[in-house]
Amino acid sequence: MGLVVGDKIKIQDDTLSEEINYVATIVDPTHITILNGASKTYYKDSNPQIKVLRDAFSNTHMHQIRNNEVELLRISAYLDRGYPSAHAHRVLPIIQDVSSLILDTENIIAAGSGSSIYKSPDNGVTWDEMVDLNNFIESSAEVDGVSTMSLRDDKVIAGATNGSLFVEIEDNSATVVPLNKP
Repeated sequence: MGLVVGDKIKIQDDTLSEEINYVATIVDPTHITILNGASKTYYKDSNPQIKVLRDAFSNTHMHQIRNNEVELLRISAYLDRGYPSAHAHRVLPIIQDVSSLILDTENIIAAGSGSSIYKSPDNGVTWDEMVDLNNFIESSAEVDGVSTMSLRDDKVIAGATNGSLFVEIEDNSATVVPLNKP
């Protein structure tokens, strides 16, 4: 059958009726249940069909982005999968909530929600991940945000949401200083 629980599907027939639904359970190789009740009855004589609308298919393409607007493209391969051919993508920030911005001798450094600290050598035109703080923790809660940052001798010191301080050392690596009660 090729379906898995949770698949988004399009149900249609020769009467030009169609609806979008989701696979709730797979009863056996020829029967499924759907998450939401069907809006109509799909009779065998009307040639009912199910198309799987998975997001995972190979289609490489590029959109131009100018002034934070994404170019609209029409891609015929999307039609074969039941998607509209015209589409664009949302531009998402690398940090949802910025809590700290600092300036060293060469970069703007930004951090906030998420475990990564980013730097920009060109006044925010491009951003590179400077460090992912989750790469430096062992047996403690993961970092899901940076609450504050400062510089000392051009090295970043960051306070993380898991109760640790991260101190930058050479080659964009860090050492962890856990904040424990004395």
